[in-house]
Amino acid sequence: MQNKFCIIDFEKVIYGSYNWTNKAQYNDETISIIDRRLESKKFAEQFLKIKLEIKKQNWTVIYLGN
Repeated sequence: MQNKFCIIDFEKVIYGSYNWTNKAQYNDETISIIDRRLESKKFAEQFLKIKLEIKKQNWTVIYLGN
């Protein structure tokens, strides 16, 4: 299972295995929404750890935002 997450304004997180496509609604996928700043911060910290590791490996990161 491949999990992914989206952090919105450091206030809300959408995460799970659910692919953001029309076909995903027919698959056995999971999706959860957290609306708490503290939990959002933990996801943001994880994102930064992943980004730093990717930079060390000299890979390319594609993301939307600043």
